[in-house]
Amino acid sequence: MIMPKTRGKLKPGDENSLRANYSYLAGEIDAQYLVAELFSQFVIDANDKEKIQSKATARERTLVLLDVLLDSGPGEAYNKFVEVLTKEYPDAAEKLKEEAPFEETLQPQYSWYEELPAEIKNCVITEADASRISNAIGGGWRHVMALLGIRDVEIQQELFNHPHAGPADFITTFLIKWRQRQFRQATVDKLVSVLKEVDEAGTCTVDWGKVEKALKKNLPQV
Repeated sequence: MIMPKTRGKLKPGDENSLRANYSYLAGEIDAQYLVAELFSQFVIDANDKEKIQSKATARERTLVLLDVLLDSGPGEAYNKFVEVLTKEYPDAAEKLKEEAPFEETLQPQYSWYEELPAEIKNCVITEADASRISNAIGGGWRHVMALLGIRDVEIQQELFNHPHAGPADFITTFLIKWRQRQFRQATVDKLVSVLKEVDEAGTCTVDWGKVEKALKKNLPQV
């Protein structure tokens, strides 16, 4: 019997560990040495496997895998990944296990947004906004870009052209492209709406504390 790969947001503690070590893992491991075992344990599917193996560099392969893992659901996918990682990269696996537990909040993490003045919500995002907010968008950021109208072929081309750039660099680039294409419709409110959508769907991790800090920089200084 074929077991389907699950999707959705990880358990809070697992998500926190993976997000906190996202950049570290991207620079320390090569997903090509993990895909066969992860595939056999139904952590990734054939499409994921093909995407990972199609990438030219270790960093690109690992970034694809990490984004897949962040969307692998609250089941056992994360634990299976750590088990497989232990065989090939024991130090990296140990680092994941040592990460502090994540504390869940009962209230929506973006409740502060309702208190922002309308003039800020309706503003077109600036390059500075794009740069600051890029650091708040984690694994699954391609889902954000898709909702903003950025095509996957554009993302793949950018990844190919800049293999050593990090996720925040790509996110900044595409947010600026979105602003250039949408003009007055590329507002703070539209972007926050998309971030809420992917966060609630569990398709992308969003650090709302960083989003809040970024947007409150636009408040008039008293």
